[in-house]
Amino acid sequence: MAEPLKFPKSLVTCNDDVLRISELVVVDRDVVAHVQNATDPADAVVECLALGARAIRAAQAGIDETTVTASFDSMTTTFRANVDAAVAEINSAAMSLLDPENGSMTQALDAQKRELVQLLEIATDPDSARSIASQISPHLDRMGRDQMERLRALVSLDSDGSPLRALGQGLEKRLAGELRSMREEINRIAESVSVKEAVAEVIELSPAKGVAFEDTIHEVLLTLAAPHGDLPEQTGTDVGSAGSKKGDEVITLNPADVGGSTVRFVLEAKARKLGLRNILDELDQALDNRDASAAIAVFRGQDLAPTSVPFHTFGNKAIAVLDKDCEDDAALRVAYMWARWVAQRDCTAPQQTEIDAEQVCVAIDDAVRALEAERTIKRSHTQARNAIDTAAEHVATLRREVESALDRASRAMRGGE
Repeated sequence: MAEPLKFPKSLVTCNDDVLRISELVVVDRDVVAHVQNATDPADAVVECLALGARAIRAAQAGIDETTVTASFDSMTTTFRANVDAAVAEINSAAMSLLDPENGSMTQALDAQKRELVQLLEIATDPDSARSIASQISPHLDRMGRDQMERLRALVSLDSDGSPLRALGQGLEKRLAGELRSMREEINRIAESVSVKEAVAEVIELSPAKGVAFEDTIHEVLLTLAAPHGDLPEQTGTDVGSAGSKKGDEVITLNPADVGGSTVRFVLEAKARKLGLRNILDELDQALDNRDASAAIAVFRGQDLAPTSVPFHTFGNKAIAVLDKDCEDDAALRVAYMWARWVAQRDCTAPQQTEIDAEQVCVAIDDAVRALEAERTIKRSHTQARNAIDTAAEHVATLRREVESALDRASRAMRGGE
């Protein structure tokens, strides 16, 4: 072990936090070796002194901590012992107070309990005049009766002050008002629907000529009637023999063809969709109202007619279709000839010309078959035309794609301009 440092005390002075040491001689081998190997001997000496001072201070702090810890442990032990003793004393005192047999607190509680039981027995005895039950029972009965009467008055519909009666009267008035308004609205809608149906039947216009459908039919009938000398008349606003206006057009045959008699057939113009039963009933009414021998219902389009063919007969009644665009009146021409034949056939007056009924029927049947075949061909033409239009659209699309592809190729050859 190296010798400790020895030098006179007068060589070490410390003023204003500055330590001055003169003529210091150190023979400690560790210190000497550290200073010899250092770049700056003076800094190495200061470093050794600083490290030594910090080590000494840390050692003193460790000693102080050990001392404090030992003192605290001793104080804790003493405090715990005092607490245990106090708890034991409190427990002993509590046990003496709450002892089940001789404890003072137990005896006091038992005495209070006996007094309370006696008071409750008296208060709850229904036979005792002093009991609470006997005193409040009449009041409870009276209160119950009063509450029942009040409740009965509240829920009664006959009581003037009943909220339910007032509520019922209010609901009745409100419901009556709502029903009145609803009835008025229903009547208004019904009138509107009736007006629209009448307008659709009488005023609906043909897209071809901008005139009423009855006028369109009348123009065609004038053309059909002229070669025979027949007389077409619009009668939709005239009252007939049955007191109604059924029968929009009456065609009176040339008297020369029917032995001088008055023979006629009637037409009904329909610009709205109707069922077969309804239209046949209307034709029966038109026959009776116009004193006619045959009746024809003319629909403005096959989609409105109750039949799938442009002309169909039902005894002395028939259904015909006039093309919507008025470009094809073939069905109406067939219907005209059929109705004229039925009227002549049923005429009882002697006729100047003998009619070959069989030939007439054959000719009309041939016309009907040709008409149906024509309609089938037209439908096929329409489908073919639609297919051609669709194919043309595809060709146009492909042409645009070709032009677009060529344009892209051209731009690519120009360097992507």
